[in-house]
Amino acid sequence: KSTFQFYYDSRSSNRGMGDALEMRGTTFKNVWDKTRPVVKCDYEQRNNFLEDIDGVLGPTDKAGVPGFIIRNRNDNKAFLPPDSCTPLWYSPSNEWGQCTAFCEGECLRFMRIKPFFGTWTQYTNMKLRLSNGETVYDFSSEQYKDFQIILPKGTYHGRIFKEDGTEVTAKHIEVVPIGEKPLCSNYVKPSDFSFPTLSPTSTPTVSPTVTASPSVTPDPSVRIRSVVDKMYLWVRSDGGFKANVDEFPLYNTRIILKKETCPGIGYHFQLQLTNPCYLAQWEEAGGRRLYAENGKEYSAGVGTKKGDIQNNQVWFLDETDCGEECVGDCGPGTCTLIRNARNGRSMYWNSPNDVLGASPESPSDDSLLKAKFKWQLIDADTGIAMDITGYD
Repeated sequence: KSTFQFYYDSRSSNRGMGDALEMRGTTFKNVWDKTRPVVKCDYEQRNNFLEDIDGVLGPTDKAGVPGFIIRNRNDNKAFLPPDSCTPLWYSPSNEWGQCTAFCEGECLRFMRIKPFFGTWTQYTNMKLRLSNGETVYDFSSEQYKDFQIILPKGTYHGRIFKEDGTEVTAKHIEVVPIGEKPLCSNYVKPSDFSFPTLSPTSTPTVSPTVTASPSVTPDPSVRIRSVVDKMYLWVRSDGGFKANVDEFPLYNTRIILKKETCPGIGYHFQLQLTNPCYLAQWEEAGGRRLYAENGKEYSAGVGTKKGDIQNNQVWFLDETDCGEECVGDCGPGTCTLIRNARNGRSMYWNSPNDVLGASPESPSDDSLLKAKFKWQLIDADTGIAMDITGYD
């Protein structure tokens, strides 16, 4: 006798979205219209939707007609035919009723569009101008500098604008579905989107007074994944740091390996190593960088931070054999130790105890042969394990 209501689940890491619940062949008996699903007008429910594949949850006069119940707002209907969505006024509150609509015969999908600019950026309140050849609509960015949009099937071209109206070109734009794919078949896919992006170049643009060396390559954008269990280094915007089996949300795992001068003190310097040094800097999360403190071991003194660059944030790659524990893309040069240039600590993922950490300072070579110390750099654009021997 109560109205079906959506709610925001704060326990979920995916914007309050829990696992999909699928019911087929469902029959509701003696159900009044006012007890059918409605979407509240709260900001947190702006992207809520419900697929009604059997046409049993919509209005009575649409019985048997498949469709979607959505939050009734322009962002969610921008690319739908004008008369395809009907406001549902049968809720206990007229306010809720005006915020709920049934879109018959439509096939919708929740998409996340995230631009990356090659480094941490201050761009906020961006606009995404999306067009399908007939309709043009501007979407506003969310707090994570991404765009979360409910869309029907179509071919879309997008452009990004700053708050002042200046168009900006991203290095890369990720388009990822959120949640399970719908039960209807004619749904939008990441391949249906195109954007202007910066062309890759082996000779990046430099000051007119400087000649760029042909050997200079852009800083690679990667995801760092353990060989054991395939766990990704993952960080929240507030600095929460862990190894996560899921690479999503993508902005939590995307890292720029920024070339950095090796410290003139400590492990790398004393051993006179020639391996180049890097900062492992997340593209988002305020540009946080991976560090391992001196004089500590295991899970102590390992994390991410912002602010001035310190020498315990400088790392080098030490190629290693992938070993029999590696499954899948495990070719020569694709596995590495991740060593701190200042103190020699080596990152590890300890599967039995679910612990992410780094070895004591200057560990023995034999101890680093263990699989828990082995990592792969996954190309953030292609998803392929990279050959680290290509970086010099």
